Amino acid sequence: MNSAQVAAGSEVRTDSSPHERQPLLDIDGLRVRFETQQRVVHAVNGVDVSVHAGEVFALVGESGSGKSASMLSLMGLLESPSARVNGSIQFNGRELTSLSRRKMNSIRARLLWRSGSTRVCEPTNPASPTKGGGTMNKDADPATMSLVDLEEIGDCEVLRNITDQPGIETVEGRLVPLLSGDAIKSHIIVMHPGQYASAHAHETESIIYTMSGSWVFCTTENGEEKRTVINQGDLFRFPGGAPTGFETPFDDPAVILILKGGSYSYQDMIEGMLEARSILDGQAAEGEPFSYTELEPDHPAIAYAEEVSGRNPAEHFASS
Repeated sequence: MNSAQVAAGSEVRTDSSPHERQPLLDIDGLRVRFETQQRVVHAVNGVDVSVHAGEVFALVGESGSGKSASMLSLMGLLESPSARVNGSIQFNGRELTSLSRRKMNSIRARLLWRSGSTRVCEPTNPASPTKGGGTMNKDADPATMSLVDLEEIGDCEVLRNITDQPGIETVEGRLVPLLSGDAIKSHIIVMHPGQYASAHAHETESIIYTMSGSWVFCTTENGEEKRTVINQGDLFRFPGGAPTGFETPFDDPAVILILKGGSYSYQDMIEGMLEARSILDGQAAEGEPFSYTELEPDHPAIAYAEEVSGRNPAEHFASS
């Protein structure tokens, strides 16, 4: 028996009687593998799970047994471009594996994280089967969020390992609050592959540093959209009121560090991000596009993505 099957067998139910009703969660034949140029890693080899409303399910096992890969696949948070997921995952009768990122983000935010029906309990970030520890790969519980490894030295503060800080998942990426001061605040946005955010005005001036990955910055000039690729190590500024948007046609996430003026506490930033998530969810529900797969085929963002990536992003991300 493979390690993923052993882990999946660690199940606790509150009711052991037979169930005739439809399960709330039904996983059938889940398989996860990571394909790199050097090797193929089979992280999960055939997991079958059924959980009914009112039941408690626990997935336990030794390190490397496939726990994280299984649950991250379930929640649509397995972001590695080398990951391949097969099988069926149904939540309340709805197949999750065929949903767009926008729809999956909405379901995860409203039904899984907010309801408290799922908890990923890990002392550290889950290890990738193909490389070292991850960066900000978990949607946090806003009620318990706090800075990790914050040190006070006199009147100064040092925040260690900013990529290990908790964040809030939205349809525009993961928002991660960091340090704030008397007149400045900082936060991170993790932009997922395939995302699209239309250019719109922001109230305050920002300075943005790209920590990793590449992405497309969009603004307007004389009523026309202008785009350019921003790469790791680039620093740029936009003034308050300038329309700005982003697009991510590449396979790796892009992580940006944003510095803004203003007096905000850490809790203020969390509350602002929760409000932003609610607004974005409403816009998504009304049909606002947040991914390439939702754009019209002749949209300028798709044409530019083809130019810089050499492929049609709507087709690429629809099949990935």
